[in-house]
Amino acid sequence: MSILSLSIKNSLYAMKMSIAALVVIFVHSALASSDEHHDNTFMAHQVHLSGYAGDNTANRNALLSKYKACMDRNAISQKKTSLLPQDGVPEIPQSIEDDIYYSANRTLTVKQGKTYDIDFDTCELVTHLHHVNELRSVAGICSIDMIKKEARGQCDRPAQESVSASGMVPATIKKTPTFDLDKVPPELQATLLAQMERLKTLPKTSHGIGLPVTGESKIIANYECEIYRNSQLDIEVCVAHPKGSFVIPAAGLNATVPGLLLKTKSKALTMQANKVNMDIAVPQDIFFVPADIKILSR
Repeated sequence: MSILSLSIKNSLYAMKMSIAALVVIFVHSALASSDEHHDNTFMAHQVHLSGYAGDNTANRNALLSKYKACMDRNAISQKKTSLLPQDGVPEIPQSIEDDIYYSANRTLTVKQGKTYDIDFDTCELVTHLHHVNELRSVAGICSIDMIKKEARGQCDRPAQESVSASGMVPATIKKTPTFDLDKVPPELQATLLAQMERLKTLPKTSHGIGLPVTGESKIIANYECEIYRNSQLDIEVCVAHPKGSFVIPAAGLNATVPGLLLKTKSKALTMQANKVNMDIAVPQDIFFVPADIKILSR
């Protein structure tokens, strides 16, 4: 990297950090009235995504090959076997349904899915269910297996409750944040506007783990999202930056890009949003470990 490029990158980073700091003050001033409610609810945005894990065609072929191998083996041993359903193996052998809840100071990703397999003893098609909730904040990540009733990671409720919005505001904001300027303290308005205007003149650089913004966009679930792509890693995400009551952080699947994840595509995972709910009141308890879950050591 040349000295000029490094200087531009450092200037961009410093400017975005300055804007982030101002936004944090704005977020904190609005939290009491817009995010936390006296009826134990929390203001959040929700995105529902559907998709599948891995290569869907390869997964189906592997499932069919395993079934054929089982049938061939049992035919030789004359062992009774189960036939596949009339419609054969499922079109999506590893399906996933995710709900991501974004709040000002934490995110929750509810991951549910089905994985189909072949019982190699009877050749029967079997279904394995998955349900994991991932709580994420600056305090850490807590992974909760809702089927096994076990949780690992930073699952301490007081630690999660004490986090502020400041750590969730990304150090690098790829798009100028949008919000109601009238809600920003008057003494900060002029400074914030000046910083935002200057940010528009600076070049865009790679984000986080190396996902450059492409300049492309598309409409998904009635929202416009920006496409970030790393061709070498074969990773692409489309993230929306709608106007809301708080600065939207990055959830676990966002690949460090802040905003609402509306699409992700890689060798490991393909998902797209089909529903977005902005500024909804959700129970605060969904952002913590349920009482019937056993918290294990990290």
